[in-house]
Order: sequence, then structure tokens, then C-alpha cells
Amino acid sequence: MMKKLLFILLALFVLVGCSHDEHEPAETDNEAGEQVDDEVSNEENGADSSEQDGADADSEQVIALAEEFIGQLANEEFEAATQHFNEMMEAQLTTVALDELWVALQDQLGAFIDQEYNSIEEVDDHQVVLIDGLFEGSDVVFSVAFDNNNQIAGFYIQ
Repeated sequence: MMKKLLFILLALFVLVGCSHDEHEPAETDNEAGEQVDDEVSNEENGADSSEQDGADADSEQVIALAEEFIGQLANEEFEAATQHFNEMMEAQLTTVALDELWVALQDQLGAFIDQEYNSIEEVDDHQVVLIDGLFEGSDVVFSVAFDNNNQIAGFYIQ
């Protein structure tokens, strides 16, 4: 059973992650430390609070979009889930493939229970939202990467 899950996850990485490997989220020790570092860096670079507010609003928007995306998967609204895909994601992950992925995930992990926002990271020129996916049998981390246009540019399951 575990081999089948690993195969499914590997297939997802091959399908979605081939051209996005450099955008995979980096491991971090704590989000709060990063936020402090970012604030210090912004102060050193002369960034004013209005620029920070704009970044915060943008982060809030992509977090909301990521949570909406996972919610659409959970509700089996696969067509709606692809509405915020960029062109590359549209070509690589169809609604049928997304449906099959979600069914396989639930077959392996049990029914989806809930999602919990974890953190957001800046990786290259992408914002990556990490969301804990809670299933009956086990938990996963969904990574939803957004490009500069706030479109989904990558989707990973860890």
C-alpha cells in the first residue's frame, strides 16, 4: 500500500514538478524568524511601510487562493480548481488528472478531513503557500506555488 502511495506521489512530481524543481519550497526552521529577517532587510533597503502593506496584501491574497484551491479539490470541483492555473500548469495538469490524483490520494490516506494554513515562503520569483492536509489515515503538506500574476504555477504533495 505504501509503495502505491509513493508511486502516485512520484507520478505527481513527474507530472507537475519537472519544470518547477527549482521552485520547490526550501526547508525552514521557523516562519517567525524569516518574518523578522524580512522586516530587518526591508528596513535596511529603505522599504517603507506602504510597500510592506502591499506585500502583506499580496500574501493574504495568495494564501486565500491556495486555501480555495484545496477546498475545491476537497469538494471535487476540479474544473473550478484549475481556474487560477497559469498556462504551463493548464498544459501539465488537466481536470481529469487532478480528479484522478485526488481519488488516488483519498484511496491511500482515507477521507479528507480539513486543511490548515502552515506558512508562506518566497522561492525565486514565486510565493509558495504550505497547507497541511488532514486525512483520516495520515497527513500531507500541500505546496501551492504562485507566479507574479498570482496564478498557480506549481502544486506539490509532500
